[in-house]
Order: sequence, then C-alpha cells, then structure tokens
Amino acid sequence: MSEITKNVNEINCNSKEFKKIFLDKSFTPEEIQKAKNICTFVQNLCIERNIQLNDYDTIVIIIESLEKMRNIYNYKDYVRSQAKLLMSSKGFIRDMIKDMLDKGIFKKKYEIYQNTEYKSIITNSFEKYV
Repeated sequence: MSEITKNVNEINCNSKEFKKIFLDKSFTPEEIQKAKNICTFVQNLCIERNIQLNDYDTIVIIIESLEKMRNIYNYKDYVRSQAKLLMSSKGFIRDMIKDMLDKGIFKKKYEIYQNTEYKSIITNSFEKYV
C-alpha cells in the first residue's frame, strides 16, 4: 500500500494490484467486484467535482463503503420488511403481497433501494476526504 499513497487519481480499478489490495484484506469476490464499481464511482465524482484524491484516500473510501454496505438489507430481508409494512399500514393481505412478488415489483423497488443506499454510502465516505 506504500506505493499507492504517492499517486493521485491513478488507481486502475481493474488492475491485479487493485484486486490484491482487497484480497489481502479478506474481502469476498463479490465485494471485490463492488470495490471496482465503487472505485469507478469515486473516480467519476472526482472528475465531476474537479477534485484530486490520493490513491490511499480512494482505497480508504472504498473499504469504508464496503464495510457499511454489509448493513444494507439483502433482498429476502427487504421483502420481509416491506411486506410487513404493507400489511400493517396499508391493510394488504398475503395474496396481494404474493402477487407483487410474482410481478417483480419488490425486485424493482429493491434495486432502487440498493442503488440509493450504495450511492449515499459512497458519497458520504467521499465527502469526509475532500
């Protein structure tokens, strides 16, 4: 990681060195794929805001984001919480919930929820370093 600290905005999100950083920290293959996506998102934020981050800070933002993303509902828990909410507050019955599941409504809403949470987490971590 020592060489990474010297560079500014030079991380290659798809390089073997990048992947190795996260493998060495025991992140799963799925999390390493997320790390690549976060890296790209952070690089785009830097470009949009005309900001330069050193590579060390970029890695820290990615690690912080990955750790916080572990607390986001998985799909099954999301559906369970939304179904419970709809039944208690809107009077939905189980058949209505099943129909929503069959139509993919929960899946679409989960994707929106997940993307919003991911962007919020990354942006919040990013803001601490700029």
